[in-house]
Amino acid sequence: MKIKKAKDFQMIEDSAAKPRELRTQSDNSDILNTEGCLLYVIDDDLPTLELYQKVLAMNAREMIVKTFTTPLKALEEMEEMEPDLIICDVMMPEMNGKDFVKHITNIEKYRSIPVILITAGRYDMAFKRECLDRGAIDFLTKPVDLDDLTCRIRSLLRFRLLARNLARTNHEIQEMQKIIMEQEKLKTLNTIIVTLNHEINNPLTSLIGNMELYLADPPTEGLDEIQEAYEAALKIRDIVMKITKVRLSDKVTYLNDVEMFDLNKVGVDES
Repeated sequence: MKIKKAKDFQMIEDSAAKPRELRTQSDNSDILNTEGCLLYVIDDDLPTLELYQKVLAMNAREMIVKTFTTPLKALEEMEEMEPDLIICDVMMPEMNGKDFVKHITNIEKYRSIPVILITAGRYDMAFKRECLDRGAIDFLTKPVDLDDLTCRIRSLLRFRLLARNLARTNHEIQEMQKIIMEQEKLKTLNTIIVTLNHEINNPLTSLIGNMELYLADPPTEGLDEIQEAYEAALKIRDIVMKITKVRLSDKVTYLNDVEMFDLNKVGVDES
């Protein structure tokens, strides 16, 4: 068999598979649907790469497969498009599969990508454990049962999709909790405002009424003090009325991140 050079190797993409960007969250009938999932296959042996592509094109037509002859080329491509799963040979020049797994698991955004390592050599259990400890999710020895490999790929992808869906749901729950907490704060604030209005306004109204009666027939002494107290009581009543009408848009932040309502803004926009 004539071995093609890496530069002559052309990736065969399955035109029937939908790109992952076209997948929508409205497809809730099957949140674990692997359609459009992107697979990276890394192996320095071109015939092996072609074999993987042919098998996956037949058995997993819903997925998109990209092949690479070195992990370094795969890392360059990952900057543009993050794969959903990676199949990687162990023994390769420049960077072997074990070091590749260790490298991507040290990068936060790639840490959750499942990697299946495949090797033609015979390795003891200690070596396999080391690969798994470095971040590989599975370890297979050639010759690989390709039907079994396809099943493993689908299974790992479903776990990844499930984890992604759970993370999204958890984020939505956290956002909803924030909204509920804000609503509870507003409800509590409204209760406080109503209470203040009732407990302060009632005696204040009585005080203002008595002062008005007193000022209608003022005494010869202390008139200025009584007039000043009366004006202060009117100002307090005005503040209480404004507090009952505050909105979130009236809130301002002062020094040391202290938040208060600007009562001068209350009711300004009202027609």
